[in-house]
Amino acid sequence: MEDALLENLIDQPPDSRLHGNMPVIFLDVDGVICLNDRGELELSKLALARVCKATGAGIVLSSDWRRRVDLKKRAYDALDRLGIQVLGCTSTTRPCRKKRKKRMAVPKTNHRHVEILEWLEAHADSAGPRRWIAIDDRVLVKEQEGEQMEGHFVRTSCPEGLGDSEADEAIALLNGMQSGLAPTMLVRF
Repeated sequence: MEDALLENLIDQPPDSRLHGNMPVIFLDVDGVICLNDRGELELSKLALARVCKATGAGIVLSSDWRRRVDLKKRAYDALDRLGIQVLGCTSTTRPCRKKRKKRMAVPKTNHRHVEILEWLEAHADSAGPRRWIAIDDRVLVKEQEGEQMEGHFVRTSCPEGLGDSEADEAIALLNGMQSGLAPTMLVRF
């Protein structure tokens, strides 16, 4: 019963927190701010807080962590402790299969970028195009039909996660969109 109440609370619509043309960061957790196999978030990853402060961005959780209430709550709580505004998460309606070892729902196909684009469409604003990026350790631009992520993507690496150089890239992308500069591709392989 408590899990159902918690899930309902966490899944409340973010619209009251999403204002005007507020920039959005679609955040993966594993390989970005969780770099261990224990599922512990690394709050030392203050680079994310620096990006949000420098750009005025809020976070939309696009990680598979959004599929489990306990992990979603852990991520939301950690971001809140860093003073980062959480706007919600992308849809979890796509079909998933269960992983045996970790017992986490895993997408059957690579479609995270599609969920991001669907979220953007559902939250379109008359103020004009929204500034947004995705921060992920997956190469979203190389996934099927992922070319729409070009200019909106910062890739992290699992051993290091979101470091200062990736944070600088994220700030440059979001602030470049604000000034009308064409975004550039900042993906490292």
